[in-house]
Amino acid sequence: MEEIAYQGYRLRLMRSRSSPTELFALIGQYLASPRVRHECGGYALNDGPHYWWLIAQKQGEPTAAGLLSFEITHECLRLHHGYLDPAHRGHGIFRAMLRLLLGIADSKGFAIDTRVTTASVPYFQKLGFESIGSHGQWQTLTREARTHGRSN
Repeated sequence: MEEIAYQGYRLRLMRSRSSPTELFALIGQYLASPRVRHECGGYALNDGPHYWWLIAQKQGEPTAAGLLSFEITHECLRLHHGYLDPAHRGHGIFRAMLRLLLGIADSKGFAIDTRVTTASVPYFQKLGFESIGSHGQWQTLTREARTHGRSN
C-alpha cells in the first residue's frame, strides 16, 4: 500500500530518507509550528532514520492536511505523532488515517504503542488501545495485533 483515496484526500506512506524534498514540502509548515507543538503536548515534531509518515493531502492542495509519524521497532509499531489541521477536522480523516495504520500493524502481526495526553485516551480506547502506564498528563497505550477481528 503506497496510497489510497478517502473522501477527496490522498492518504499515503512516505519516508524522509526516500523522498526528503517532497515530504518536507508537504509537512514543513507543521514541523516548526508553535500551534502544532502545543497540540502535540509541547513536543516538536521530528524525524528519524526509521520513521515512516502517513500523510493526508486534500486533492488539489500543495501541502498536507495531516500526518501520523511512526516507526517499527522489534515487531512493534510505535506511533510518535498525529496531527490534523483544524480546517480539515470533523470529516473522519484522522480516524481513517489511524484505521489505515492499524491495518498495517495487523497485517504484519505488530502491536502498536503510543503516548497520548489523558484527554485523548477515550478516543484511542474506542480503537482498541489499553492504558499500560501514566506519567503526569501522559498515558502510555498499547493495542495488540489483531487477525480477522480477534486479538492474537
